[in-house]
Amino acid sequence: MNKKKLKITSLIFVTTLILLVVTLSGCIGEKTDEEKIVGLWIGWKGGNYCSYHFHKDGTYDLGSTENYGKWKIENGLLLLSIGDFDYWAEYEYWFEDEEDSTLNIRHIGSNVTGYFGRNSYE
Repeated sequence: MNKKKLKITSLIFVTTLILLVVTLSGCIGEKTDEEKIVGLWIGWKGGNYCSYHFHKDGTYDLGSTENYGKWKIENGLLLLSIGDFDYWAEYEYWFEDEEDSTLNIRHIGSNVTGYFGRNSYE
C-alpha cells in the first residue's frame, strides 16, 4: 500500500514540475515592446524615405541626425520628443509579424503613417 501511495505522489510531483516548466518557458524569452523596438528601422513615413535608430538609453537618431531626441513607450503608445524639449508626440505602433521585423507607426492627430523594416538590432 505504501509503495502505491509513493508512486502516485511521485507521479503528481513530476506532473506538477513538468507543467510548471512548460508554463514558465512561455514567459522566458518574451521581449518587452521596449526591447523589440530598439535597433535601426528603415522605411517610409508620410511618403518620404525615413530611418529611425532607437537606442537602449532612450535616445533616437532620425536619418543621419544623431541624438535627435528621446523615445519611450507609455500607456501603449510610442512617444517621441525632439532634443531636450519636454513635448512628446504620440504614435500608435504595432509589429506586422511574429519576428518583429516590420514596425508600423501612426501619429495621433495627423494620422501620418510610417512603415519600417528592421535593418539591425542594437
